[in-house]
Amino acid sequence: MTIEADGNVYPCFVTADCFEPLNWKEVGIKKAIQHVQETDDCVACPTLTQNDHNLLFNLKISFLAKVIFSQIKEVIRQK
Repeated sequence: MTIEADGNVYPCFVTADCFEPLNWKEVGIKKAIQHVQETDDCVACPTLTQNDHNLLFNLKISFLAKVIFSQIKEVIRQK
């Protein structure tokens, strides 16, 4: 979810041009988030990095382990 500086709440930054947001300053954060949850019809993201960000910020254990392992492997390889 993306909250812009003006208060508009979007499903993510990719949808800023095609989603009709509610402003949390006007309707409250709970209603603005509910609006996104009820009206967002995304099923997959065309922006590949957004998928990684979603997995990381959702704290999915298997993805976190993969990221940590990958980082350690990269550090060892650089030595």
